[in-house]
Amino acid sequence: MNIRTDAVATPGPSAGLKVYRGLLWREWLAQRNLIITSLAVWLACGWVLLLFFHPGFIIAFGVIYALLAGPRLGGADAAEGSEEFAFALPPTRAERYLARLALGGSTVLVFTLLGVATIVLDLPQQVWGLFVNSGFTEAFPACKERFLYPLAVAIPFAVFAFSFAIAATAGTRGMVAGSWFVSGWFVGAATGLAFLGEWALWREVNGYISVLALFALAPLALLAGYLRYILKEGVSRPAPVRGASLAWVVAAVLVLLIFLALVSYIASGRVAMPTRGPEPRQSVLEHSITSGTPERRRGPAAPEPKPSAPEAESVK
Repeated sequence: MNIRTDAVATPGPSAGLKVYRGLLWREWLAQRNLIITSLAVWLACGWVLLLFFHPGFIIAFGVIYALLAGPRLGGADAAEGSEEFAFALPPTRAERYLARLALGGSTVLVFTLLGVATIVLDLPQQVWGLFVNSGFTEAFPACKERFLYPLAVAIPFAVFAFSFAIAATAGTRGMVAGSWFVSGWFVGAATGLAFLGEWALWREVNGYISVLALFALAPLALLAGYLRYILKEGVSRPAPVRGASLAWVVAAVLVLLIFLALVSYIASGRVAMPTRGPEPRQSVLEHSITSGTPERRRGPAAPEPKPSAPEAESVK
């Protein structure tokens, strides 16, 4: 008796592309308001009003967008309490993680890279020059700190990477809500330590350590989040956010103030660390001791005596 067996059809590459296409379309529908609003702000400030004339503004805009997009993309299912149901659907955890990372990471890189290119190449001035000849066609002032241009890409991408990875692996809604706070402080501390290391080695902040460190930490954070996410247990219901709400508000205000102060400090061009002042002058006694020549401290010169009346007539 012959038994006929049919080969089991295995999904080809086109099936995987369809899955990613569907996941990207789903995430686009969920996050399109944030992306379109950020794009409108970027175009208005960078191309119409010409407010983004310094890399510090690109850093500020990129960090704010990364802090908003990272938790919303990484922890969307956990925040809604539908993660357990989402894991039961055909798309795998790896496909969900990579699709959301592709959408969020690409938008961060597009905003920051095009922002830096806009400043360096004076693209808005060239476009405005086709229609009018006014102040809009004047070139942007040159930035003396050239290392701020790669930092304008490295800092926002690192903030997004850490916030996305923390939110994706979070087990509660509170951890998703606090992922932006943890990622912001971690990236800020890493950047500050890198600045101190650069000052200790070269007596100036030049970006040699900070840029390389941020570009190295971001992929490591995403890889660690991926390895933990594919083994994660789904969150079945949204857990309430515990903790004092006033403390979160105060912490958010402090982070915002510190960040604005850092941006204004960078934008003012005062990045170099303070140098040593002139050495104090030695006194006469110290000079005599160090040089080996005994010298006495001289007081003010005594006034010359005035000649008497008979002496003055004799002189005449």
